[in-house]
Amino acid sequence: YEKWAVSMAMILLERNVLSHDDLLPPMEDIDQKAQTFDIGDFVVVKTETGHLPWPKPHLRTPGYVHGVIGEVVASCGKFKNPELLAYRRQTREEALYRVKFRQKDLWEHYTGGESDSTVVEIYAPWLQRSEAPPTSNPSPSERFERIVSLQRQQEEQKLASHSHSHSHGDHGHHDHGTRGETEQNAVDLEGAETPGMMLARELKAAVMTKGVITPKELRAGVEKLEMLGQQSEGPRIVARAWTDPAFKELLVTDASAAAGELGIMAQNSTASTVLTVVENTPETHNLVVCTLCSCYPRSILGLSPTWYRSRNYRSRAVREPRAVLKEFGLELPESTQIQVHDSTADLRYMVLPTRPPGTDHLGEAELAKLVTRDSMIGVANPLPPQ
Repeated sequence: YEKWAVSMAMILLERNVLSHDDLLPPMEDIDQKAQTFDIGDFVVVKTETGHLPWPKPHLRTPGYVHGVIGEVVASCGKFKNPELLAYRRQTREEALYRVKFRQKDLWEHYTGGESDSTVVEIYAPWLQRSEAPPTSNPSPSERFERIVSLQRQQEEQKLASHSHSHSHGDHGHHDHGTRGETEQNAVDLEGAETPGMMLARELKAAVMTKGVITPKELRAGVEKLEMLGQQSEGPRIVARAWTDPAFKELLVTDASAAAGELGIMAQNSTASTVLTVVENTPETHNLVVCTLCSCYPRSILGLSPTWYRSRNYRSRAVREPRAVLKEFGLELPESTQIQVHDSTADLRYMVLPTRPPGTDHLGEAELAKLVTRDSMIGVANPLPPQ
């Protein structure tokens, strides 16, 4: 019925029976009925089956939070829906929220701290109010089985209602595969490991086992190579925040405005993104990832590192952040809460690392030299003073 309605609307528009203005008012009424949320509200993320049909895997709400109850921790404003913009379709601005989920509600065998969490940006159409708190979440395995069952029922209904007696050449592209099958096809296209890739993996393991190089030394070496020739503005911002309390307060509340005070354009050149800065404290350590692609504040941190874009980092940073940090040479005490920020939409994240001890005598220029790209992603601490 949805396809019929869209086709009918397109025909009536093409033949000037209706205008766009004729269609927009009723859509406005529908938009106004969408739920809005306040900070502290409990919300549950809809599953794909309860949301909208999709032609290709460009959903900006990662599957690992589907069906999970979380808490709204921030309202990010309104943005045009990237799920529709990706196909050059007209879209209205939708409210975007930051929702915090407990790690143990996301992953069956999570071994980190009880207070560890992941924060994800989610558009309002994907959310519905939950009267139950996050403590009532089903186990991850139960939730997964429920979602798979719903997807199977949906596919069976599609197949039952769709006759395949016609030729597939009769109409435009359509895909009867499930989302999981489509995503697996994308993974399969990457191909198997090449001999060179396998050799590199084994060589890395061997030199670390033998003590030839440590994870921290390897990380620093990779960062040095990838940062050659780049003019990243992040260290300037961090150094000013370490020395100017008023600037720091502005930075964590409106990072774009704070960057503007230093003459820095915080918005990516390719999209109207919003810079968001999260502060490390003795109690909380922040880690940034984009599980859906590689969203990254290029105007502030330069080009994203290859490991940040890798499937290994994107899949593991949300599942086992402590193990990932350990591989980067950063081990945190169990008492330190880890908060993962999954940058999925229009926000770009930068970590404000903790100022190293013994640097009270240093000025901004000297402090900026201690700030590394990796410390602003959250996989390392700043350098110690020499």
